[in-house]
Amino acid sequence: MEFHFFLTGSIAVTGLYYGLEKNKKNSDIYTYVMLTFLFLFAGFRDITVGNDTYEYVRQFNSLSGISGILNNIEISRYEIGYVALCTIIKTFTNNYTVLLSIVSAFYLISVGRFINKYSKNKWLSIMVFYLIGNYFLIFNIIRQCIVVCILLNSIDYIISNNKKKYIISMLVATTFHTSSVVLIPLIFIREYKLNIKQYIRILIITIALILVFDKLMLLIVDIFPQYKSYYMESIYSKGGVRLASIVNIIVIGIIMLICKIFSGKKYKNLNNSEGNNIENVYMNLFELMTAINVVILILSLQFNLLDRISEYFTSILIVYLPNSISRLGKYTYLIGYIVICLLFIYITVILYARPEWSGILPYKFK
Repeated sequence: MEFHFFLTGSIAVTGLYYGLEKNKKNSDIYTYVMLTFLFLFAGFRDITVGNDTYEYVRQFNSLSGISGILNNIEISRYEIGYVALCTIIKTFTNNYTVLLSIVSAFYLISVGRFINKYSKNKWLSIMVFYLIGNYFLIFNIIRQCIVVCILLNSIDYIISNNKKKYIISMLVATTFHTSSVVLIPLIFIREYKLNIKQYIRILIITIALILVFDKLMLLIVDIFPQYKSYYMESIYSKGGVRLASIVNIIVIGIIMLICKIFSGKKYKNLNNSEGNNIENVYMNLFELMTAINVVILILSLQFNLLDRISEYFTSILIVYLPNSISRLGKYTYLIGYIVICLLFIYITVILYARPEWSGILPYKFK
């Protein structure tokens, strides 16, 4: 737990110097200072840190350099984009730390760019990124983290309604994890505004999906047979981590409610300011993505592995939550501190009571 307390304290203390500065340049620097610090722990971790690290390292070690790329693709169960990345790295080195460092750097740089471009409280965004558990994803679901990178960098295309560039970006993302295909429809529903009636409609759709879930999953595994073993034979189909899904539903559901209350109508009522218009677009998008996230988490009660797909949508909370709180004026920092304290208690309890969920403790450098 020393690892956890050390990182939390470092982010908080450094934020007092950089994150609360009025100077935008200083707050931008703070974002990358802290993410660089977090990179050291993610990129140079031991093979024992993270539930999936050993399997990714084993897969990396089984591959050859660029001359054997066709054989690598044939023997690997992973998507072609990820295999190509590993093959390129393997051409120059057999050191798996290089792979972990490159993916970690790409992930954290993308998060930093997203925060600096869209967040109105960068210090709070960094705290949320760590305390909500987004940081710990890089210790486990490496391929999905690459998808998150591509998604965060493609938010610009959704906001500008550039369908061509966004769809191309998401097709690239599918070469790292096929499940990212679920992100493609976002560009077509970007202006779909949620109200009470829409939420009731989403609830009805969720119930309907639960009722036809087994048939739907059989259809999906027919289309993507590489996932058949996960659904039919793995522990994920037997409710092995059901408690994690329940906890995620509660936490994300509460955050969605907080954001809905705090953001208010100002994000929906367009005015003559171009900046506010853009803000309305991406805050509306983030609300929609959070609602989709809750639906996926509810469905994950039927098949636990779906909660990994939900992480694509969880990533936007590092901006959505701070920006919603920022609408409270003089109460922003008070509410922000309360939210941070609650999230700190949440992640601390999870790491202490259920360390097997992430496998990052005890932490050890390579």
